[in-house]
Amino acid sequence: MQTLTGLDRGHLSRLERGLAGASDDTIRRCARALDVPTAAITHDDLGRPVDGPSMRAQRTFSS
Repeated sequence: MQTLTGLDRGHLSRLERGLAGASDDTIRRCARALDVPTAAITHDDLGRPVDGPSMRAQRTFSS
């Protein structure tokens, strides 16, 4: 993931654990790396926006 996103491994770890928020750029990078639409990271299964950056980060890495 670090190689695909260009993000620091420590930052990715903090995102995964919900200790850091994800900027729009970070969300786009992660979505691109995972080959999914950005909405797959920022919205729940019913199409509703998720609450806050830590939820976006958690959803990014928990699939």
